[in-house]
Amino acid sequence: MKILLLVLLSLTASKFLGQVSIVKSDIREVHLIPHSHDDVGWLNTVEEIYQRGPGVKNIISSYVDALEKNPDRKFIQVETYYFKKWWNEQNDFKKSVVRKLIANGQLEFACGGLVMNDEAAAYYEDILDQLTAGHHFLFSQFNTLPKVGWQIDPFGHSNANSIIHFSMGFDSQFFARVDYKDKERRMRDKDLELIHVPENKYPIFTHVTYFHYSNPPGYDFDVQSYTRSPQITEQNLEGRAQSLVDYFNTQFKHYKGNVIFHTLGDDNQWSNAEYQFGNLEQLITYINERTEVFNMILKFSTPNQYIQKVAREELTYNTQIGDFFPYADRADAFWTGYFTSRVSFKYQIRSTGQYYQIAKSYFALRYDSQDKKQQEGISKALEQLSDMMGIMQHHDAVTGTAKQYVTEDYKNILFKAQEEVDSQFFTLLSKDVKQQIDENINEFYRCNFNTTNPCQLNDALESGQVVLLSLVNSPSLLKQDKLTFKVPKKQLTIIDQQNTKIEGDIICSHSDMNCNIFLKVNPNSQYLKIYTDNSDQASVKVVDKFKTINESSNIKFEGRKSFILQYYFYTSQTMGQNDGPYIFRPAGDKQSYGNFMEGRLYEGKVVNEIYIIRDTVKTWIRNWKHQQNIFDIETFVEAIQQGRDVVMIVDTGINSGDEFYTDSNGMHLQKRKLNYRETWQFQSTERITENYYPVNAFIGLQDRKKGEGVALINDRAQGGTSLKSGQLEIMLHRRCVHDDGRGVFDVLNEMENLNTPLTQNIFHQLVFYTDINAVRQQQYFRDTKPLLFFGQSVDKAFKKFDTLTGIKEDLLKIKLLGQQNPLGKIILQRMDDEEYLVRLHNMQETGNLTIQWPNNLKKRETTWNGKINWNDWIKNRINWYTDQQIKLDYGDVNNLEPQQLRTFVVSI
Repeated sequence: MKILLLVLLSLTASKFLGQVSIVKSDIREVHLIPHSHDDVGWLNTVEEIYQRGPGVKNIISSYVDALEKNPDRKFIQVETYYFKKWWNEQNDFKKSVVRKLIANGQLEFACGGLVMNDEAAAYYEDILDQLTAGHHFLFSQFNTLPKVGWQIDPFGHSNANSIIHFSMGFDSQFFARVDYKDKERRMRDKDLELIHVPENKYPIFTHVTYFHYSNPPGYDFDVQSYTRSPQITEQNLEGRAQSLVDYFNTQFKHYKGNVIFHTLGDDNQWSNAEYQFGNLEQLITYINERTEVFNMILKFSTPNQYIQKVAREELTYNTQIGDFFPYADRADAFWTGYFTSRVSFKYQIRSTGQYYQIAKSYFALRYDSQDKKQQEGISKALEQLSDMMGIMQHHDAVTGTAKQYVTEDYKNILFKAQEEVDSQFFTLLSKDVKQQIDENINEFYRCNFNTTNPCQLNDALESGQVVLLSLVNSPSLLKQDKLTFKVPKKQLTIIDQQNTKIEGDIICSHSDMNCNIFLKVNPNSQYLKIYTDNSDQASVKVVDKFKTINESSNIKFEGRKSFILQYYFYTSQTMGQNDGPYIFRPAGDKQSYGNFMEGRLYEGKVVNEIYIIRDTVKTWIRNWKHQQNIFDIETFVEAIQQGRDVVMIVDTGINSGDEFYTDSNGMHLQKRKLNYRETWQFQSTERITENYYPVNAFIGLQDRKKGEGVALINDRAQGGTSLKSGQLEIMLHRRCVHDDGRGVFDVLNEMENLNTPLTQNIFHQLVFYTDINAVRQQQYFRDTKPLLFFGQSVDKAFKKFDTLTGIKEDLLKIKLLGQQNPLGKIILQRMDDEEYLVRLHNMQETGNLTIQWPNNLKKRETTWNGKINWNDWIKNRINWYTDQQIKLDYGDVNNLEPQQLRTFVVSI
């Protein structure tokens, strides 16, 4: 059968690429993949890359025109954000041309997200959202969906991303960057194609490219390229064709099959596609007409067409369960700095992502009850925030590896998009408040509490106003029972919607102008009223008294676990390979950071706080009295000197040996072992940085003998490790002296203003546990933290509190049930035609959850983009042959195993 297919393929070779002269069953086949790698921001802003220079706008127009001229030509488009922008500028005729190119397989979308996302610093929900947004656009306009993942530039690859790709309906994915030693071994063993199987149940064919994502060396015909090759002529055609065949014959030595794949393109290429295709077609035609000489066929192709061909070869592939971190491109260059680079921007992305998850659900529940104008405003604002959040997942955005002015542009466009959603929130909250508590509040505001600056809340309370606080929660069932925000140094009374007083503490440890309030609240609270109260009956008073502490490192609360908390810095290496935005390379071991100046212990009603002042760092360690061995750690990092990477180290006393754990984009845990790699014999060259891994949710230790562990939860993407038994090390801040020579040509040197380097508040939680679900619970609470909106009220008491009507109540009846306090995350998103995308995630490490549906909901389980029936995808996916058995059991449709996520399309 395989011989017959090859004969048919050879006999039908198009006149455009030359008639194949002979037919042999062992003829070699080379699939050439024209593409342009278009960063959505990096050396220039998003808009500049689209408009200027070769310009993505011009690139797309150029390849579309060229494809139309020759049906044998192919091209792949990856970044849907750019294509959507271009598409919206086209007339109906051009759109009809594009639809024809897609229908006949000339133009294919690979991956299809808004961007090519990073896999180290991006959170799983944000990756899902940017892929889903891209896929929804492609399906709505072209009735097509991507079938392959295309991750040819991210700097390492995660298990969670492979799980997401599989669950989006991808049979395969393509990488260019894997560790140089890993690639050497794979080249030697013909293992550049493998089956990645995270959790041994999400198998996806994974191809590692032979020569980055570039053209074959010497065959770059892009008119804008600084490595542009000479034009193909009658005089040089024979020699150039022979050299290309020789190159591909060498490539064949490193792959198992009789079919190989090679990219044709690079960054921002193909702005003159006709010229590039013309040169390549001369080579292809010459070679294809001489198969008796070359024993080779070349063809323009797409990744999916290549995969379909490879699958028919029925080869057996090795499997890999672990991920591909960290990435190094040489012995002294481990790309682990970007796990932490640009700390404030990473926090903005993470916090805005959490905001967006709640916003999607909030507006999904209320959309249909709004008038048409309001609906249009909601849709436009949410789409804009979706697009901007998608851009932030780009592998030079959330990574912190774009130029400084580009990063400022990223921050600005994200902030503006969030402001537009805020305005929609304010309008609907006014309606909610009128209906539920019969108050007229026409102006709300929201505060960013990751700052030392007070917001409008302080001004309102200082002037004696009554403040209404609206808590907008996730639709997930489990709600947290503690609340923290900044207030002035005044006694306050706070009541909930039942007119029940709320107890708490106000602690002004840093200054009288920067006080925090700590409230133990009813988890079901939707509204609070806050007002100044100088009487003895005030429910929340200022904790003024404190005990002096003379020790800066040993953290001890009575009746609680103790630990050692210290800060250090690494000096940036400036000899040879520099420490820079991508690469963390210290010049020697760590040094102590900061001198102890003062320590205080505040003891309140609901929380105890230790405040430690160093000349470089201020630290607040808090223990809520109802949480025995959970410690909130807030660190304010003062301006750091250039050439320093600042880290926090927690010595826990856990006997962990040389093993530790990190999350994968917030999902499954990855076991890490010092100086070890799964797929090759690792030899240490950079003792510290080679053992750094990305941390998006937490880094943890497990005691080797006792059944206990400890984890450090973070509030943004960071790099972390455990270089000694019992120690957790996490990088807080970086400021470099030089660029590291990986293309950005910009020193990582962030400033608050022209004269002041960047300072930052950074939050962690240290959790000692015997049940690891205690850690996941705190991660869940961080993800689903309610949005706080403030408005000016009149009455100090609530007149009434009614249940909200006019919302999609049936969606709120979806429940995830399990043991006590089940950690089931529910995310709602309105789609077109009265349908809703419902994502359900069991965040537990142990214990299944059961999905309970209301009777009148119609539902179907789909791939994670909401577009393909899940059972159809599993049934029709390519069944790869592997060296070991793979479990393909995803359980009952109404059951969620630990860390399992399911997606449903629901109609009411």
